[in-house]
Amino acid sequence: MRAALYLRVSTEEQSRDGYSIAAQKDRLTAYTHSQEWDIVDYYVDEGFSAKDTNRPDLQRLINDVKQKKIDVVLVHKLDRFTRSVKDLYALLDEFEKYKCGFRSAQEQFDTTTPMGRAMMGMLGIFAQWEREVIAERVYVGMEQKHISGERNGAVAPMGYDLVDGSLVVNPERAEFVKRLFAMYTDNNGIYKMQQILSSEGITMNARTIYYILSNPIYCGMIRWNYRKDGKLTGNEDVRHPEKRKHEPIISEEEFNRVQSIRGVRAKQGRAATSDFPFTGVMKCSRCGYAMVGASRKQKGATRRFYRCSGRVSYGKCDMPPISEKSVDRAFLKSLRIPKRELIKKIVMPPQNKEKKSDADAIERELTAIANRKRKWQIAFANDAITLEELKAHTDDDKRRELDLKKQLNEIPQSNRKVYSKEEIIEQLVLVQNVWEELEDHYAKKMFLQELFESIILHTDTTSPRPGKNNDFEVVISSWILK
Repeated sequence: MRAALYLRVSTEEQSRDGYSIAAQKDRLTAYTHSQEWDIVDYYVDEGFSAKDTNRPDLQRLINDVKQKKIDVVLVHKLDRFTRSVKDLYALLDEFEKYKCGFRSAQEQFDTTTPMGRAMMGMLGIFAQWEREVIAERVYVGMEQKHISGERNGAVAPMGYDLVDGSLVVNPERAEFVKRLFAMYTDNNGIYKMQQILSSEGITMNARTIYYILSNPIYCGMIRWNYRKDGKLTGNEDVRHPEKRKHEPIISEEEFNRVQSIRGVRAKQGRAATSDFPFTGVMKCSRCGYAMVGASRKQKGATRRFYRCSGRVSYGKCDMPPISEKSVDRAFLKSLRIPKRELIKKIVMPPQNKEKKSDADAIERELTAIANRKRKWQIAFANDAITLEELKAHTDDDKRRELDLKKQLNEIPQSNRKVYSKEEIIEQLVLVQNVWEELEDHYAKKMFLQELFESIILHTDTTSPRPGKNNDFEVVISSWILK
C-alpha cells in the first residue's frame, strides 16, 4: 500500500512536547514499516496552524491524492492534520472520492466504516474545541497585557526598532515619521504627500501613510483591538500606559492636531486642502451649492476665481465665475460695518450641556467596565476562576461596552475653540487690517474655517461683459458663524 506521511508543527512549544518534525517522522516511519507499506513521500508543513487547509504541503498532498498516487494518508495525531470539524469532513470526503484511506498512528479508527467515521468526527470536535479554548486564552492574555500598559505586536512600527521585545527609537526613520506628520499639518493631503515623496524617489502606499498618521503609538500611547482578521474592528481601545514603555516620536498635541485635521478633511473632502481661502465655506446665493476656487493661465499670468459648483457640475445655476479680488473686496466690505451692527450679526452657538452630561456618564460607565474586566482577568491569571467563569463574567460587559462606545461616537464631538463675542469682534477687526497684506492663502483659509460656518456670495450679474476677467461688483449677502 502506498502511504503519504503528513507532518506538521506550528510552535516551538510543541517541539518540547514531542511534536517536533523529527519526532513525528521517526514514529510515522516506524509505523509504516510495521504495516509493510511503501512511503510515497513526506509532506511537511512547518510553522503552519491547523485552523484551516491553507498549507503548502497539505495542498500538495491533496493534489497527489487526486492523481491517485496515494492509497492511505498517515498522521501522528488528528490535530496534526486539522482542528476544524468542517475541514476534516471535507478532506475525508475528498479522500474517499479517490479511494484513499486515512490513518492516525495515535488514535485507532478506520475511515472505511460508519463507526470509524463517527469516531473521527468526535475527535475532530474535541480538536476544534481545544483550538477555540487556546484562541480564547491567547485573546485574554493579550487583553490583559494591553490593560497593564504593554504593547501587543511582533513587528516594530516605522520609526522604531524592536530590541529585546521593547520599542527603541530609530533616529533616522523617526525623523521621516516626524516629517510625515509635519507635511500633513502643512495642508498637504495624503495624495499630495505621495507626489512630494515620489519626486524624491520615495514610493509609499497611501494606506501606509494613513496608518502612520492614525497610530497613537507615535505619541507614547498604545492601542488594542484595532484589527481582527485583517479588518478594522471600529472598537479600538487607546490608552496611556501608567508607566511609559517606549519613547514617543511626536508630542500628544501634534498627534491630536493631525486627528482633528483628518476629521475636518473627512467631511470637507478636497476643499480642506485647496489653497483657495473661501473654498469649503462660501456658497452661492442662487442655488446654495458651494463656490469653489479655480485658476487659469492667461497671457502669462494666472487668474484665480471662484465658480458655482451647481453650475459647473450640475448645470443648475447661472451664477457667473467671480474673480478672487472681487470676493476679497466683498468680504472685507461685509465686515466694515458699525460695531453695534456687527455684534447683532454674531449669533453664538448654544452650549449643549445635556450632550456633555451624557458623554460624561458614558465615560464613567466605560471606566467602571474596564476596571471590572481587569479584576476578573487578574483572578483568571491567578487561577482563582476558570476560563468559563471568566467568559460568564465578562460577556455581558463586552456587549454593554460595545453599545456604550457606539452611543459615545454618535454624540457630536468638537475640538474647536469656543470664542466669546468679544474675541470674535477682535478677530474680525484684526482681519480687516491685515487681510490684503496676507500673502499666505492657507493662513486666510484657517481663519475662515475657524470662525465661519458659511459665507453667502451674491451678484445681480448673470453675463458679465467680455474683458472684465470676472472682476465685477458682488456682495456678501450674509455670513453665519460657527
